[in-house]
Amino acid sequence: MKIGQLIKESRERKNMTQQQLADQFHVTRQT
Repeated sequence: MKIGQLIKESRERKNMTQQQLADQFHVTRQT
């Protein structure tokens, strides 16, 4: 399993959008 897939699954379990995750890390969504 790739890191991107792990991040996506973890984010979806927490019902977070990509934007919410990016905001939490103080980066843009495209990063």
